Amino acid sequence: MSRNLRTALIFGGFAFFLGAAFYPIYFRPLMRTEEYKLEQAINRAGIIQADVQPPGKLIKLLICLVMVGWILAIGKDIFVVSWTNYNGFIS
Repeated sequence: MSRNLRTALIFGGFAFFLGAAFYPIYFRPLMRTEEYKLEQAINRAGIIQADVQPPGKLIKLLICLVMVGWILAIGKDIFVVSWTNYNGFIS
């Protein structure tokens, strides 16, 4: 078996198993929306969404995550600038 064919079979097999794993999780509900809407209506009967997820909590969480990302990005730049200045004083 040639090397290219073996590589193609390995990657093809990986893609096949990945697709087989995601089919029941992602693609099947997309193709059968009415069935899953009915199932979700039955499963969520009597559940008040505001009790499970109070309004505004998700937005606050997203804002916090964005701020942490900015702090990490700015902190990295400050560290790089201070490190280059520090090395400049040594040499």
